[in-house]
Amino acid sequence: MEHDEARNVVDPREPVDLRSTISFAPLDALATGSLNDFPWPETDHTLLSPPRANEIPIPAEDRTTLDTAERFRVYAQRYHALAQTLIQTWLVQQQHDVLDFVNVVSFMYRHAIELYLKYAIASDPSFLDETGTLIGHDLTTLWQRLSPLISSYYEPSEILLMSNLVGELQALAPSADSFRYPFRDVTAHRRVPATRFELASELEGGSADYLFLGLERIVNFLRTVETARELTNGWEAEMRLEAGYGSAHDFA
Repeated sequence: MEHDEARNVVDPREPVDLRSTISFAPLDALATGSLNDFPWPETDHTLLSPPRANEIPIPAEDRTTLDTAERFRVYAQRYHALAQTLIQTWLVQQQHDVLDFVNVVSFMYRHAIELYLKYAIASDPSFLDETGTLIGHDLTTLWQRLSPLISSYYEPSEILLMSNLVGELQALAPSADSFRYPFRDVTAHRRVPATRFELASELEGGSADYLFLGLERIVNFLRTVETARELTNGWEAEMRLEAGYGSAHDFA
């Protein structure tokens, strides 16, 4: 209640427009301490001020129709889409060094993959929405939980390929923080074996194109799980009907 009341306080600031009027402080202004052209913030402003004039409002999330699985899917799609947008920006604007993008893009992909894995598990009919069942960021653990659920939908070679790719990504970035702190010596991380080196040095000499394509391949595979599940279940339903069974319960 106190939070809601605080948000309803009259905002004294002037409206800004991110699309046309706001300017980001150039490095030389930061160096000299001259931020006169930067229109925000003032001492009486807050980060979550209500929108004024043509400012872009942040809409409310749909908390009524999205179940656990759908929440994972929605956020996975958002991280994936932004990763693709950054890659397109890098390709179009060649003045940007790949080092400006590789860790940020890879972090977004890794998080999208984690969320897609959790979505695929949570959307399976066998999933029981128990508290804490999908807590954690280990991609191999999530894949090992998912793969038995979907192995009948794909060729063994496809499952093996995904096992290898997910395992390699997990080994490369064993922690959700790996791409966020690529300069950190992860041997100091208590959950990581002492033979590890910092991620920044491990990425040196690799192909950014192949890394991004490999991450995209994992995402695209995980996005097919729902369709593969529906197609398989539909085919099994037809087989039941042809065999003279009225329902899945009767068939069982």
